[in-house]
Amino acid sequence: MDKLGAEEKETFFNYLDWLGLSNDPNMLILSSKLHYYYDYEDFKGVTTLLNLKKLNLIKHLDVFLKNVYNILPPKTNFIGYFSDGKTRSGIGIVSRMYKKIINFLDSRIETDLSREYIVRLFKSQGFEIIDMRDINGLTYFRTRND
Repeated sequence: MDKLGAEEKETFFNYLDWLGLSNDPNMLILSSKLHYYYDYEDFKGVTTLLNLKKLNLIKHLDVFLKNVYNILPPKTNFIGYFSDGKTRSGIGIVSRMYKKIINFLDSRIETDLSREYIVRLFKSQGFEIIDMRDINGLTYFRTRND
């Protein structure tokens, strides 16, 4: 979590603490900036998988979620966050157009996602949604594979 900014780190910790998972000894953290390669053995015994990369930045999100679902042991928590394009209050049309231009020029294109889309995507991949809430303009979620 050292790679997150202070505000994101505090928000994630507070969310994990609120869920009662901040001291989970079997938590595996997927970094948003560093890339590691895991094999099936690395996930044995994991009870919580924390994804620090915003879902909006993951290409082929459906494939990513399917792979996460398939590799995790049953009843494992999967926790992360995304930016809900429909709930960004105070963002005018000029700001949205500017964001689209920047995304077009930037290699880290941020996909517009909505809560409804994410709920459908999680359910279609087999995840049960335990919690989903807006905190500081981002939507944090806790799901569990069945």
